Amino acid sequence: MFAAIPQTFVLQIGLVAVAVAAALSLYHKSHGATHFMVPPTVTLEAGFGAERLSSSKAALVLRFILRCVHRLFFLHHEAILDVPHIEKMLSKNRDIFDVGAMTLTLLQRVFGCDFAGKEHARLLAMRARLTKLVARDALNESTVIAALNRASIGSKVSSLITFSDDPGLRQPWERLDDVRILEPTETGRLAELDLKSLLNGLIPCISIPLQYGAGFLGRNPSLLEDLNCFETQATVWLWMGLPTWFPLPSFRRGVAARDRVRKALESVFRYLQSPSDPTKGGGYGGDADVSDAILERLHVFEELSIPLDAIGQIEFALNWAEYENTRKILFWFIFYIYSVPGLLETLRHEVSASGAIALSDLETRSSDPGTTEHDSRDITSLDIATLTRECPLLKSSFFETARLMMETLMFRQIVNHDIVMDDGVHRHELRPGSWVTISNSWTRMDPELYPEPHSFIPERFIKKTTTAEGHVHTTANIRRLRPWGVGPSMCKGHTFAEKEILAIAACIVTLWDIEPVGGEWKRPESKQGISPTLAPVGRVRVVMKRREKW
Repeated sequence: MFAAIPQTFVLQIGLVAVAVAAALSLYHKSHGATHFMVPPTVTLEAGFGAERLSSSKAALVLRFILRCVHRLFFLHHEAILDVPHIEKMLSKNRDIFDVGAMTLTLLQRVFGCDFAGKEHARLLAMRARLTKLVARDALNESTVIAALNRASIGSKVSSLITFSDDPGLRQPWERLDDVRILEPTETGRLAELDLKSLLNGLIPCISIPLQYGAGFLGRNPSLLEDLNCFETQATVWLWMGLPTWFPLPSFRRGVAARDRVRKALESVFRYLQSPSDPTKGGGYGGDADVSDAILERLHVFEELSIPLDAIGQIEFALNWAEYENTRKILFWFIFYIYSVPGLLETLRHEVSASGAIALSDLETRSSDPGTTEHDSRDITSLDIATLTRECPLLKSSFFETARLMMETLMFRQIVNHDIVMDDGVHRHELRPGSWVTISNSWTRMDPELYPEPHSFIPERFIKKTTTAEGHVHTTANIRRLRPWGVGPSMCKGHTFAEKEILAIAACIVTLWDIEPVGGEWKRPESKQGISPTLAPVGRVRVVMKRREKW
């Protein structure tokens, strides 16, 4: 993207960003921001160091300017490459690294939690307990599969497009963009829509009801729009430290959307804490409506006397971490499956041969009176365990999507001791208070690790082994790719996210044909946000219809 933009323009915009980051750093320092907050200038320097900007002279100049700014602020920041021994290095020196810097910065700066001064210890205690709860459930494969089964992914994908002209009859995820119902053809009904918006809405509609109950989205009809508004208009600015009162209209809309989502989540816990009859209250109460995980988190909040407004902010942060990365990577995964020549048909054969998806009998339906009839099938059951075990090309294609589209940044602050880190290229001498950024940007595009690194090669992560009996066993091995982070701060929900994405993708390729408007797939530009996956820029208009050949 940056190669097509004049370097002088990049430099001008970058200088403004540097000035803003420096001013925000001074603002937070003057307002007593706690030491564990990641400084805005550090996050900006880490962004300028991304692989996508490696050929930009302007980015190099801006990084140099930021180094000078850091000297003025008495900050020390080093970028460490993701080398083979980095995980061992971090684990060995766990007491030296503060691994919670990014989490706590997100909670306080982006989601509005105010745990200053003595409240910091309570925040750390809460984070530690919630992390254990989330890790216990999210890293247990049987628990994850059981949760995904409750989500009825097959049913949702079967009704991914309703082909209704009445917006009130459409699915919630269809309402995020202009869905045009086209004239039906001999092969069935057609809909033109933005693929990104469709998938952006689908993911929260799967994950959020699992926790807060089937009626939660219905009671909060603007929630999906608010999630999108917050992500696109406010998250980056808040992460950089912009105060919520700043008079930028789009930013203020994003902050207002954040507050509405927080209040919606807060209302669930307000009801759960009330002594009222659990059979009343709009369906919030009772084990049958909210998940056990929510009730366990409520117990932690009550023990630590966390106020209701903070509970809403913390819950929003947990949900954002679960769905935001997932819906971006799902978009790219579906884009590559349908745009890479030959991949779609190969995956359809693999998924069908696995037996993981059961379909209803082929039946003939009529789209509308007087129109041509067409054949259709629905998903009746989905075996996620079989899918992830028996579809190595599907998994390998997902890993390849993650390699291309996830730029993981991990922030650490050195505490207590001086330390020397050698990443194999540079030797870094760090003192207490220093900031360290660990990035996978370079290694994921290293041609020695991944030949033709800028190409999408679906079978790149396929591994074949021969048994003693001579049978060839094919699996997908992620190898050194670490899209979900490294060490103690690794994303706890990655098992859930991987299986969710694989399940949704398998169901979509089984039931739906997708073609780009204009007849040619063009990969959209991308931009870095505060989640690891690059965000697609603009719309990707496609025509969708039910699959016609079986």
